[in-house]
Amino acid sequence: MKIRKKFLFIAVLIMIFSGLSHAEITVQKHWTPYTPPTSFPDGTNVYIIVKGDTLWDLAGKFLNNPYLWPKIWKQNKYISDPHWIYPGDPLVIEKVETVAQVQKETQPEEEVKNFTEKEQKPVEQKQETRAVQQPEEKKANVEEAASISDIKNAVYSIVVNSPKDYASKVFAGVVVEGDEDGQITFAYPDVIYAKDLNGGSLTANEDYAVVKPVKTVKLEKDKYILILQRLADVKVLCVNNGVATAKFTYSSQPVERGDYLVKIDYEPIPLMVDYTPKTGDCQFPDSGKMLKVYMSKDDSNYAGQGSIVIIEGGKNGGLESGDIVQFFRKLHHIDRYVYLGEGVVLFSNEYTSTVKVVYSEKEMPIEETVAVKR
Repeated sequence: MKIRKKFLFIAVLIMIFSGLSHAEITVQKHWTPYTPPTSFPDGTNVYIIVKGDTLWDLAGKFLNNPYLWPKIWKQNKYISDPHWIYPGDPLVIEKVETVAQVQKETQPEEEVKNFTEKEQKPVEQKQETRAVQQPEEKKANVEEAASISDIKNAVYSIVVNSPKDYASKVFAGVVVEGDEDGQITFAYPDVIYAKDLNGGSLTANEDYAVVKPVKTVKLEKDKYILILQRLADVKVLCVNNGVATAKFTYSSQPVERGDYLVKIDYEPIPLMVDYTPKTGDCQFPDSGKMLKVYMSKDDSNYAGQGSIVIIEGGKNGGLESGDIVQFFRKLHHIDRYVYLGEGVVLFSNEYTSTVKVVYSEKEMPIEETVAVKR
């Protein structure tokens, strides 16, 4: 019995120091902004995050290559922002086969011959020794698809039932004044005043985005897409008699009276792994899967590399953050499409997606350009 307990104790120690648990595990209650799974079936490789961990370091520890950290992120979809992971959260970490493992498994077994005393021993041949160069493990080229300023200054959409009577239903407040007489526009580090539109929607010490409606697109009866331009971020300092005092914490475009405050969580920046544009003139997109380009940021008539556009087709159409779309323009006189470039989906709503153009060969006229998921 003592021996069995000793072996059990050693097994537990091995499990603790290796970091990965292969047995059925239940995650203890802890604070986290995410909603991670709380239990896993027997046999799942689960690691519990501790203070100081990063996906980069964990990929180096468990996958032997820190550049493979997107594989861990992909296996744990509850993590919305890979830059932020929290102690106590579980990570499913599946081992990946390395080059060395493949070589070892495919190495032919050495033939062994037994010689009797009567048999003549083979003459030992002098063998030339050469250093065998092991192929280097390819490191994934991982880059962020956009900057945080791209996200904060992007266009996005919401769905409303009326093109006019929607403000009190979707916005928290409306800008009514600045703290300087005669001031027409406002920006960082100004102070502004906003009227609460919904009776308690504006709360002290909370952050809000300032947005401007720029376009309305009719989907069907009593359903419209309202496209909004993000302008700035403000922090509400206090609220008195239904009017909030707010200070700018960030601004990218001037704010005016009549612009709206909305509670919004910025989406994580998608990553592109080993991205290469699929170029070429002989590309024939499926005309049945064409998606309309509604507008570009700042409502420009043309877009190019670095531009941010909003397109038809959101989560309902299968588009998600990180997906690549191609842009085409139909020729007027023949049934052919001209390849223009490619973009990456920054984030998707129900019916639309916000896309950054990451590669362009030709200028994109907004009214004539369509998008197709690659």
